[in-house]
Amino acid sequence: MSTRIGEFGAPARARFDAALGFAWGLSVAATLWVCRSMPAMGESPMPGGWSMSAAWMPMLLATGVFMIVRVAAKALA
Repeated sequence: MSTRIGEFGAPARARFDAALGFAWGLSVAATLWVCRSMPAMGESPMPGGWSMSAAWMPMLLATGVFMIVRVAAKALA
């Protein structure tokens, strides 16, 4: 017997809506916190005389490590 979305009732829907609203609020707060903290993280000088926020460096490093692992996996396959 399958349960359709409409069969849960109002209390379950209200709890779901509350949880969804809470998760959305957390994501907004986290986004604002990261955006406000970026200037405090310093800058990394880049070729050409421009600078990039140091907040992006872990993401770039993670992408680089991911690419190295992919190339190594392909080479070993």
